[in-house]
Amino acid sequence: MVNNMRESIKQFVKICAEDLPVIEPIYEFGSLQVPGQEGFADIRPIFPKREYVGCDMRDGPGVDKILNLHHIDLPSESVGTVLILDTLEHVEFPREAIKEVYRILKPNGLIVISSVMDFPIHDYPYDYWRFTPEAFKSLLKPFNKSFVDFLGEEDFPHTVLGVGFKGNISEEVMKRFSDKVNRWKKRHSGTSRDLSSPFSEKLGSKRYEPTSIDLDSKNSSQGLIIEMVGRDKKILEVGPSTGYITKILKSKGNEVVCIEIDKEAAEKAKRYCDKMVMGDVETLDLDSRLKPNQFDVIIFGDVLEHLKSPNTVLKKVKKYLKPDGYVVASIPNIGHGDVILNLLNGKFTYTSKGLLDITHLRFFTLGNVKMMLDESGYNISELNTTNIAVGHT
Repeated sequence: MVNNMRESIKQFVKICAEDLPVIEPIYEFGSLQVPGQEGFADIRPIFPKREYVGCDMRDGPGVDKILNLHHIDLPSESVGTVLILDTLEHVEFPREAIKEVYRILKPNGLIVISSVMDFPIHDYPYDYWRFTPEAFKSLLKPFNKSFVDFLGEEDFPHTVLGVGFKGNISEEVMKRFSDKVNRWKKRHSGTSRDLSSPFSEKLGSKRYEPTSIDLDSKNSSQGLIIEMVGRDKKILEVGPSTGYITKILKSKGNEVVCIEIDKEAAEKAKRYCDKMVMGDVETLDLDSRLKPNQFDVIIFGDVLEHLKSPNTVLKKVKKYLKPDGYVVASIPNIGHGDVILNLLNGKFTYTSKGLLDITHLRFFTLGNVKMMLDESGYNISELNTTNIAVGHT
């Protein structure tokens, strides 16, 4: 169990600390701060001068005590407040864990929980569950009173939050707390998943990979890329992910050099390419790794939308193309009917893949694509499109 802290959750915990009767000692379960979260995930400063114990199943930054939520090695009624933040999805038996928490809480103790619903799979070490608000209400049934809310769309929240009170809590306190939570929610309205932590880059780094590629289909971007590249060429593939296109390109007699930012994906893709360059194409010193006029084709397969400055990268790689070389790029169209219809309904909801992939930094229409290529010094010699029906992106 590991706490993958998000900024919105820290704000919610701060509201709890300010407006609820938090008593000591405070135990946080899932307190291990994974690489990239050191310091950011530390919520102790929210409870200054309070007895605070960070717990997890393994030692590391933020952990004071090794404890298992399924069998908490603490006396009954010995803990004042329990925090389980963005951790329950990693607990194999969450109902048993909540029962254990209830046992160790003092008569007037409380529990604060949060978890994700519309969110990518993240294995630290395992990812078992997604919770609805009703699921949290069910988990908190043993408590005398509970509060459950969410962030995101009502029919598909990205975050669910709850507080359970073992003892009594006044209506006045609950109203003040509820009002402040509602104001906090308004600040987050219109947003989809909150990936505002340093950990978000890792969560969003797993790009979409097709289970198969239909080489005969004219409605497959991967198939069209392979067709437009052809055979027996020297290729630079930027962002190959795990190499699902690379493998097919190699089978057609091509020589392929890859640039991949994701280390795990690069380890898989390098089985298929002739050379793997690991790093960020936007910051890499390519002159030390590539030669001018080296490639017949440079591929950007659903990559340019993930870059901070795609124009700069297109200009950067141009000198590595042979005089008659060309770029093949596939780019999602933000002008699709699904996006337009949702905008008309006041929605712009990010998803784990597709047109509004949470990791997209840039959005393009056909006109924007033409402008970008023109400004980067390229002429469009061939233009293909794929079609996805409204409601199926």
